[in-house]
Order: sequence, then structure tokens, then C-alpha cells
Amino acid sequence: MKAYSKNPLKNLSLKHFFFILFLSLVIINYIIGSLDEKKISYLSGSFLSSLILIVLCASLVYTAWIKLAFYFGKQNNPSFGIAAIILMPGVLLLFINHEKTLLSSILPIAVVILTQLSFFVILNKGAAGKLTPNSDKIIILSLAVIYFCFFSFVQTQKFNNFDLFNPNDYAIYNQTLWNTSQGRIFINSTYGSNFACHNSWFLFLLTPLYYLLPHPLTLSIIKILLLSLSCLPLYLIAKDILGDIPVFPAVLIYLLNPFIVSQNLIPPHPICFIPFFILFAYYFFRRNKFAAFISFLLICLSIKESLSLIALSLGLYSLASRKAPKWSVTLITLGVIWGIFSTCMILHFQKLYSSFTPGAWFLTILKTRYLSAGPNLIQSIISGLSWANIGNLYGLMRTPMLILPLGIIPALLSPLSLLGLPELILNLLSDRPASLSPLMHYNIVGVSFLFIGALEGIKKISSSKLLRKIAIDSYRLRLLLCVFTLCSTILFYRTWADLARYSKNTTYVKITKEALSLIPRDAFVSIPQNIAVHVSNRETYSLITEDKLGDYVLADKKSYPYLDQKDLATNYQILFNKKGVILFKRKD
Repeated sequence: MKAYSKNPLKNLSLKHFFFILFLSLVIINYIIGSLDEKKISYLSGSFLSSLILIVLCASLVYTAWIKLAFYFGKQNNPSFGIAAIILMPGVLLLFINHEKTLLSSILPIAVVILTQLSFFVILNKGAAGKLTPNSDKIIILSLAVIYFCFFSFVQTQKFNNFDLFNPNDYAIYNQTLWNTSQGRIFINSTYGSNFACHNSWFLFLLTPLYYLLPHPLTLSIIKILLLSLSCLPLYLIAKDILGDIPVFPAVLIYLLNPFIVSQNLIPPHPICFIPFFILFAYYFFRRNKFAAFISFLLICLSIKESLSLIALSLGLYSLASRKAPKWSVTLITLGVIWGIFSTCMILHFQKLYSSFTPGAWFLTILKTRYLSAGPNLIQSIISGLSWANIGNLYGLMRTPMLILPLGIIPALLSPLSLLGLPELILNLLSDRPASLSPLMHYNIVGVSFLFIGALEGIKKISSSKLLRKIAIDSYRLRLLLCVFTLCSTILFYRTWADLARYSKNTTYVKITKEALSLIPRDAFVSIPQNIAVHVSNRETYSLITEDKLGDYVLADKKSYPYLDQKDLATNYQILFNKKGVILFKRKD
């Protein structure tokens, strides 16, 4: 190896120059994309200003590179170019779409620089300088505590400020658990019975905790706790796949995935609780511990009816991977039995309560769209596909978001990623574009298996014959790929950042709580959607937008126009009226 020259220009080869030029163009792309239309037109209309910007960015990046090159080594290391090669395709892809805000420019650029800094540290450390895996446990436990505290705080603030995402669904599950704790099993005002929507026996496991803490936030806090504790099976799986490298970057890849982060901030749908259990189930599946695996799988099946498909896919995977016959036979049998049982049970409760429940789309919408939408079965299927996500560009364009944060390639290299395929197929057959959104709960199982597939992909890449020719050991290459995928995931923060925000309206909250205090605990009340969860600890309630109004009607400026003014004048009297918040009571 040649020693570094005192002349910085001699330390940079042609490949270094092209990488600097590439990174400069990326930065320019982000800066221009973040400006408003007037500034963009000014830049595009002035060749001189554009040229100055290019030279400025190139000079800044070039200077930083020289400084880093001198700081991190005294010898010219070929791995310097390897870092650039690994980064190029991913960075270019990630910088295609962005919002026009200052933060969306600053953060990605900072992440790119920190990624390169991490690469220099990893690539220039000798074997004696490897990070110790023993530090993982402390780091991961610390991350779990921080993760839990942060999202619990955000969720509490959103609740206290009447600013929850999809508050009606919060109310449905809170009322379901409240009624169950009072002896009215799974009863709610929306579906009649939760069994008319989903076969979620898992909620019985949560009822004792809810009985002790009967608060609308109880389910959300338990959910956030389980999501935080999913660090434990993540750690075990990552260590099993990647070996002795520090795996806390791999754990963070999962916890910061947009589809996982959003589970902390959306209503407590039963499926949101599954990561902890499905990851432990897979870990024991991987370790061939049959009893432990079945225990966790049974909990997973109890969460939702569609999990029967996961049991079937694991059964087929067991068959393909030549596990002992008991694995495939048990899994396929469980999947079939749970699927048939769930179908019969949901259909029975739908007839019992005469309710059409779009939430149970797997049975209700699927049947309506694909079996009875046309004069015959073929035309019904064609009609259903034309309405589905798979049949329109808008729906399909959301699908890549499942894999983009993971860097695309690693997850495609492992058949384990296919274990989440049944869930993806259901979401593609759905007629709801939201079923493919990071802000919803529909893809949680698929993303879990994509993550595991990505870890297997990283292992395969680091062990490939092509990369053996590069002067870098598999230990550091795996760590590099984990760090890069982590940074890729961080750059997708904007898909969930808005979900974590909340607005404070102290006056509105104070007045609304004052009005709520005037409503008896056992009264039938009608409210706007944003207040639903705050009145759901009762046997029945309704939304203002529904046909039937209760004995008490609470309205604000936004919801008041939806009310029938003639009905209010005839049948109700005003009990409370302050700054646009009005409480009506039915006349005796």
C-alpha cells in the first residue's frame, strides 16, 4: 500500500472523482426539489446560478472527502471505493421522491454523510477493532425503553388533544373491551359484535389487563409495549442469521420501518399486536423447537382469521425445506381448520346481528366483489379485479413501498420473503388503496417476513463468490449492508412523520371535556368522530353522521352542519353552548 501523499489531489482516483460528482448531483437534485416554483424557475433560467451551485456542492463534498481520507487512515485503502459502489444505486433510488420542505433536504443529506462516515469507520478498522457483539444487548434494551417511552408519550398527547388518527376505530376496540369486561362479550355499537367483523379471540387475553386499567389508552399502551419488546425476537433472529456482528442496526431497520412505526400511532387493531408473537414463532420455527413454535403460532392464529393463510404458507415452506412431516402436517391442518372455523363464525354473527361489515372485507367484500358482481362467476371475477388494487395503477404504485426501505435487493434474495405473500395478495385483491399504505395495519405480517428475508439476503450477498474477490471480510460487509439498509429506512421517515404530529387546542379540549362531564355514564350519546373514543366506555353510543341520534348529542363547529336542524329544534333542548361546542338533550 502506498502512503498518503501530502498533496490531496493524489489521494483521489478517478472512481473517487465520479462518486463525488454523483453525490454533488444528488445534493443539487434535493436542493432544487425543495424550492418553490419561483425559485426553481429562477435556477433553471439562469445557467450561471446553476453552474455556481454545482461547483459549490462539488467543492464542499470534495473538501469533506479529503478531510475524511486523512483522518481515517494513513494508507490508501481500496475499500474507500467499495463504499461508494455500495451506496450509489440505493442513494439514487431513494432521492427520486421527496416533499418540498427544508427538512426533507437536510435530513437525507445528513444521513448520506453519516452513512459514509460509518462506512469509513467500519472499513478502516482492523480485525482487532471490531465492534463487540456483547454491547448489543444493552443497546437493544435501551432502544426498547426509548422506543416505548417516545411513542407512549406521543400517543398520550394525541389522545389528550383529541387528535388521534382514525378515532372511530379506537372507540370500537375500546368499547369492545369495556363491554367484555362488563360481561357483554365483544359487543360494540358499530358491528353489534366484534365477531361479525373479525375472529379475534386474542382480545380475551387482553381483557384482564383492561379490567384492571379500563382506560381508552390501555390497549394502545399494551400494543406499544409489545412492539417495543419485539426487539427480543428480532435480536435472536438477527444473531442466528448474521452471526457475531453487532445486530442493533438490523433491529433498528425493523423498528423504524414505516409500516412498523405506524402501528404505534394507529388504532389498536388486533393485528397490530402480532410482531412480538409472529417473530418469536418464526425464531422457534427456525430453531426446530416445535412446542414453543406451536404455542406462539396459536396466539398468532387467535389474532385474526386471515392468519390461517400464514399457517398454510409456513406448512408449505416446511414441506419445501424438508422438515419433519409433523411440521407441515400440523401447520396445514391448523391453517385449514382455523380458516373454516373463522369463516363459519363470522358469517354466523353477521346473520345474528344483520350487519354489513366492510371491515371484514376478506369475507364480505371478497364475496360481494368477486362472487356476485356480475351475471356469472367469470364476469364477477373480472369486475372484482377491475376494482381491486391489482387492477389499477394507483393501487399498484403503493406496493413498492413495502420493499423500498429495505433496499430492495436483499429481501428478493430469500424465499422467506414469500411467507408474507398471502397477506400481500389479499391487499392487492382489496378495493381499498389504504390497504397498501404504510399508515395502516394491513401489511404488518408481510413486512415482518420481508425483514427476515432481507437479513437472509444480506447474508447471501456477503457470502457470494463475486464479493469474495474484494479485499473485505464478510463480517464487515454484513455490517456495512446493515448500516446502509438502516440509513435507507431512516430516509423514509416522511411516510409516517405526519402521523406522529398533533395539534394543541387547549380551549376546545377544555370546553369539550366540560360538556362531556354533563352526560351521564349510562346515557346513549351521539358525538363527532374525533370525540368517539372519549365516550366509548359505555354500553352504546353513535356518531353524528349515523341515522340514529342518542338522548344526548354533542356537536362542534365542524360536525354541527351534519345534524338535522328541524329534528334538533323539535326533539332536543340545548343543555350547554360555549364557543361552538353545543350539547343537546332529548326532551322528555
